[in-house]
Amino acid sequence: MLKLLVFLVIVGATKGESQKPDSLFLSPTRAAFLSAIIPGGGQFYTHSPIKGVLFGVGEVVFLGKTLLDFKDLNKESDPTKREPLLRQTMGDLFWFIGFWGFSIIDAYITASFWKFREKNLEIYSKVKGWEFREVGMGLLIRF
Repeated sequence: MLKLLVFLVIVGATKGESQKPDSLFLSPTRAAFLSAIIPGGGQFYTHSPIKGVLFGVGEVVFLGKTLLDFKDLNKESDPTKREPLLRQTMGDLFWFIGFWGFSIIDAYITASFWKFREKNLEIYSKVKGWEFREVGMGLLIRF
């Protein structure tokens, strides 16, 4: 089973190898899939290594804490001590699932907005007679 999972991850990650690193398009679905399977994988796919490390470490820490609490829960036989351990384990599981889900959503959104500005410039430049000018506003405060 583990070999099948590793194979699917490798195939999913290498399916679009023809994409150049500076490509204007990244697959949001692939980013979400990698983030769901590999802690921080979707963030690395979207070229966000710092977020990838932070999400990866966070997911591993939350999962490890949940598993350790579950192990302690299974060792305890006294019902009065099991209740607080069960609450702690369920709380840790809640935090792990929330962090994992946030990681998946972050990878999907980051891939969706990958080079958003460049894509819009490319689209608008194809419209005949369209000239794109950068418009902005600033605030200058001097003391």
